[in-house]
Amino acid sequence: MELIRRLLPSLEGRPKSLLHGHRPSRPVCRTEFGRYTLPAVHFSAELLEGRSRSLLHGHRVRGQAVVEFGLVALLFITLVFATIDFGLLLNTWISTSSASRELARSASVGKQEPFLQAEASRLNLPSVDTRAFGKRCCDDASAVEIRIQYFDHTKPGCMSPSTPANCPVPVGDVYEQYPFLNADGTGTCSVSPSLPGSNCHPQTDDWVTVTVIAHGAQVITPLVRPIFGCTNGSDPNCFVPLSSSTTMRYEGGEF
Repeated sequence: MELIRRLLPSLEGRPKSLLHGHRPSRPVCRTEFGRYTLPAVHFSAELLEGRSRSLLHGHRVRGQAVVEFGLVALLFITLVFATIDFGLLLNTWISTSSASRELARSASVGKQEPFLQAEASRLNLPSVDTRAFGKRCCDDASAVEIRIQYFDHTKPGCMSPSTPANCPVPVGDVYEQYPFLNADGTGTCSVSPSLPGSNCHPQTDDWVTVTVIAHGAQVITPLVRPIFGCTNGSDPNCFVPLSSSTTMRYEGGEF
């Protein structure tokens, strides 16, 4: 307490200066170590009001920053998930296109239904979801559909499967060991196309077209689904069928 009492500033002459309207002089401290002058500190209503305004402004700026961060973060997260969705769909389409070429090549050299089914079941399609389908492959009720169609090269104008409309081989003329329409279905012709005089198909120089349809390709991000026509918010699924077809010349039964 004695030390505090000694450190208190001396206010000699201060009331007199205040009565005469003079600016108060800086208080003088007398200590046992010497004498020095303390800086004068003046407070005014304007200073206090400005200080309160700056504090309120600081709170408003911080609140505005939080709101802006929330909006930007929502937009950024949406863009990230949309990019992931588009990437998965693109990867699935590339895989579907590659699968149609592989299956068409196998079918063109005489690979039959069991081999094509096994090859199709091993397809890696990233965005395909099988939970809403009865099975993964290979008919039109599956997550991945494989359609295989033959075209008769002996008919006039059927050197290409694009024209005319009578080029596709009827299901009754397709040898029963070969798939037709999809990899789970077969034709009904019971005579091997390799036997002389047989009207069964596929025969050498016929055209074979393989179409792979990924019915189960799904969009995950809810905000992206309306772009693909999925506007029903109560439906948990948004499927975007992706397909690819490949046509090759049939080279004859495998040996």
